[in-house]
Amino acid sequence: MRLLAIALAAALIGVPGPAAAADCSTDGCTPGDEKGLDPASFDRLLEDWNDEAMTAASLPLETLLFHGERTRALLATVSDDALSPERRAFLERELDRDSVTVEMRLVDAKGRVRGEAGAQDIPLVKGRRLAFEGTGDLGFLITGGKVKRVGLDHLWSRW
Repeated sequence: MRLLAIALAAALIGVPGPAAAADCSTDGCTPGDEKGLDPASFDRLLEDWNDEAMTAASLPLETLLFHGERTRALLATVSDDALSPERRAFLERELDRDSVTVEMRLVDAKGRVRGEAGAQDIPLVKGRRLAFEGTGDLGFLITGGKVKRVGLDHLWSRW
């Protein structure tokens, strides 16, 4: 039987947001990757973010969140003068959001649901396998993939 689609729903825990296109195919969106976020670049991002609305999506904020663990490590070295307590608290809260809820449906060409992987909380970046239930004559089906945060309300996913 020809399968038409796998529907994927992923949202940051507690915050629905629009999905954004991100091209992580070339570098794999590796967490903690120090390429592109050296201390000087990090300092410039903080300076630029200070000129933006604190809670609105902006290139500096999105870049800081994309680099997650590297941002957290560099943030520990920042003086209180470089970043207000409110901005620091906001950034730390956003960096603490490290899991997503994922659920999938397997749909055939006639629109019938052939299997489901119920909603599961999974950690960002780490690969995960999800087993489908209710697959009937399709047998045991499993899929693997991961989700990475690439901005304020944006996720990248590969399954």
